[in-house]
Amino acid sequence: MAGEYPDELEQHQTRQKILRMLQMGINCFIDLTHPGDISTSYHAILDEEAADLGVEVDIYAHPIVDFGVPQPLEMKTILDEIDRALAADKVVYVHCLAGLGRTGTVIGCYLVRHGEEGEAALQKLNDLRKATLKAHLPSPEHPRQEMMILGWRMGQ
Repeated sequence: MAGEYPDELEQHQTRQKILRMLQMGINCFIDLTHPGDISTSYHAILDEEAADLGVEVDIYAHPIVDFGVPQPLEMKTILDEIDRALAADKVVYVHCLAGLGRTGTVIGCYLVRHGEEGEAALQKLNDLRKATLKAHLPSPEHPRQEMMILGWRMGQ
């Protein structure tokens, strides 16, 4: 799964959102936000709610500057982390702030890694987003992000 930063304006709303995610089975969070993107972190609330439910969660931080792309080695590290989590039967949630640029770049590269051609990965990414509230917004957001997906290779 992939989307936006799992935080709301009010702490009780954040708590409810996190609880719903945990109840859906999400137990691995890949956080692509960069320090300075946000003023509050959901990590403490996630830890508290997971402990209350007796659920073990993993949180991995891979800061990427907004509208930016990671270095290829960092992208490979992120994709390896997703693959390891999925192989361990984890339910993964990848997010940045809006869930569009950085998240779309990672998911697009993930699709290419696992057999989609670059253009097909971009199309699939947008097909997967059709039912979302932000479907009218581009993902990825920046030409550099799109170019990273188009330049990524299967198995990379």
